[in-house]
Amino acid sequence: MAITKKLQKKDFNNVKEGKKIVELFLRDKEVENLKLGDKIEFLKFPDFRERQTVTVKGIFIYNSFKEIIKDLPASHFGYPEKEKEEILKDIYKTHDRSREEESEVLGVRFEVQN
Repeated sequence: MAITKKLQKKDFNNVKEGKKIVELFLRDKEVENLKLGDKIEFLKFPDFRERQTVTVKGIFIYNSFKEIIKDLPASHFGYPEKEKEEILKDIYKTHDRSREEESEVLGVRFEVQN
C-alpha cells in the first residue's frame, strides 16, 4: 500500500535529511491500514513539486498527541532542540483538537528511500 501526505517545508526537509523519523497522523481511512513495509510519499508544501518517499518501519497507536510526544524522543520528530511542549503546540497548529478526541493518533516510524 502507498499513500501520499503533505508536509510543511521544515518537516519535509527534516525527513529528507534523515533528521525526522516519525510522522504523526490522526487515524483515518487513509492511514489506518498502513502496514510495515508500506510506502508514504511526502509532498513539500506549498507547491508540492518536491517529493520524498519513505518506507514504514514501525507504527505506534496512542490516544493523544500528548501521550506519544511524552513517550518518544523529541529528535524522532526532527526537533532535538525543542521542548516537548513546543512540539505539541506546533502539532495543534495543523491538527484539530476536537478530531483528536474522536480518533486515535498514529505515530509512523519510517526510513527514507533514496
